[in-house]
Amino acid sequence: MSESVAAGRFFPVLRVAVAAQAVAIMAQAVTAGLLLSTSGGRSAHALTAVIVTVTALGQLMAAILVWRPGGGPGRFFVGTRRSIMLAWW
Repeated sequence: MSESVAAGRFFPVLRVAVAAQAVAIMAQAVTAGLLLSTSGGRSAHALTAVIVTVTALGQLMAAILVWRPGGGPGRFFVGTRRSIMLAWW
């Protein structure tokens, strides 16, 4: 199997992972506002923090699937690594 065909097979997985990460980050911003305005905002914000971390790890796994077995470019892996570092910072 050619490298481009194998890499193309995992691109939809990476796209879904990136979309899930974007939704999780937006939810994190919303719950940050709830943190300031409601008493239950702290638990909601903590839950979305876990979701952001899990989706970042899912995005990392998808980027590795595109990069290594598929032979795709490494820029997806580098960008994902940066987002994980920002999520844990």
